[in-house]
Parts: sequence; structure tokens; C-alpha cells
Amino acid sequence: MIVELVRHGRTLLQEEHRYVGSTDDELSPTGRAELAVASACPSRVYVTALRRTAQTAEVVFPKAELVVATGLEEMDFGVFEARSHTELEHDKAYCTWLASNCLDLCPQGESKEGFCERVCT
Repeated sequence: MIVELVRHGRTLLQEEHRYVGSTDDELSPTGRAELAVASACPSRVYVTALRRTAQTAEVVFPKAELVVATGLEEMDFGVFEARSHTELEHDKAYCTWLASNCLDLCPQGESKEGFCERVCT
């Protein structure tokens, strides 16, 4: 079996340089326009429950059955979700997280280790 991981297209919040992990943001018009139908034609594609993954798969693999796979979602940035670095630059918890090389637990979110454990499971 061959497993290929494909990242979703660009979203509205990402274009604003915001942290987007568990936030259910949709593809931006630019993100959608950057996608193209893949040469591969898998019968089944696994997506997360987040809209951006299904929207991407529908363009890239238009004939594939989309199956929601839990646990593959991006890192949950907790209270940093949908906020930009500029908005957070004076936030003590954010500065502490950055000082940890982004390894520590995001308040009300997850740590890099927790994220990796979840996705690898």
C-alpha cells in the first residue's frame, strides 16, 4: 500500500498569517485556484472533518470517495487559534510557547508531542 499525504489548499485565515489548526476555515478563492486535478486517480481519499480538507480533495481527486479519518487534524493551537503573531506578540503565554521552540502545550490546545502522538496513532 502506498500512502501519500497531501496538504490542503490555502485558507482565508492563513492568508492573513493567522494560526490555523483546529479552526474550521475554508479554502480561499486563491487557494482553490491554485489546486489542480491530480494525475493519480485513487478510489478513496481520507480527509479530516475540517472543510478545507474535503474542499481540497474534491478538486484534486474529483472521482474519489471521501472518507473522514479522525485524528489526522492539524495541531490545535488553543487560545492562539485564528490569531496572528502581531496580535499575540505581547501575550505572556505566547512568548513562553515561542521560547520553548513551540514544543510546549498551547493553552487550551496541544503540545507538539501530543500532536505527533495523535497523528502517528
